[in-house]
Amino acid sequence: MDYDGHIAQGERNIKLTIPKNFPNSISKFYVYDYPEHIEHIYQDGNVCLATIGEMIYFLNENPSLIAFIEKFVNAFIYTLDWFGKYKTYPFGDRKHGYKGLLDYYLNDLKLTKEQYREIVFTIISTEVIWRVFVVLVKGCEIVMANIYCQL
Repeated sequence: MDYDGHIAQGERNIKLTIPKNFPNSISKFYVYDYPEHIEHIYQDGNVCLATIGEMIYFLNENPSLIAFIEKFVNAFIYTLDWFGKYKTYPFGDRKHGYKGLLDYYLNDLKLTKEQYREIVFTIISTEVIWRVFVVLVKGCEIVMANIYCQL
């Protein structure tokens, strides 16, 4: 494997699932042999390659499976090898959840905090409007933040 001029050799037990409607749906990458204490790998072996927003943005600009593999999968395989040797991440470590999203939007997309707040407010407002619509128009009820409807 060649990643950014670095050649890695070896074997890994991996799986890449590619949805039929790729790039509109994101591929999933699984790793089954990895260094102890590495994060970003869920219990089922599915890998957190990047924030969803980062992958969607990338695929919108580069709708190629090869480009996706080169950008995200190869980088993660390189990370596995690096972490196995040095117990650190070669690119730093982006947190999960809102902290990771905030880091991506502010540092990678160069948004201001005000622009980020506007995006979050728009998303939350849209969700609230949709829930109110479902309740009022469809005759549904919300229980514990889930919507239940009689069909």
